[in-house]
Amino acid sequence: MSVSDTAGIDLIRELRLRQWARTHYVPADMRSDSWHPLVLDEMHRRDAELSESGALTARTQLVYVPLAPGDLMELAMAS
Repeated sequence: MSVSDTAGIDLIRELRLRQWARTHYVPADMRSDSWHPLVLDEMHRRDAELSESGALTARTQLVYVPLAPGDLMELAMAS
């Protein structure tokens, strides 16, 4: 499915997918081809923005996706 095939997706869903892609941005070599085409498209757009600004450095490529809070997080916050 390409981005042009996603014309049937409503605007709210598209915006949510694009926001998720920006929030959880990962470098191109860490992306899966099985991800939603809109997510991949938005990450490609972010790649272009970072390369234009010169911000695409080794530090930017070490971005991680945080885990949801769990028991350890709750224990740390209680201390």
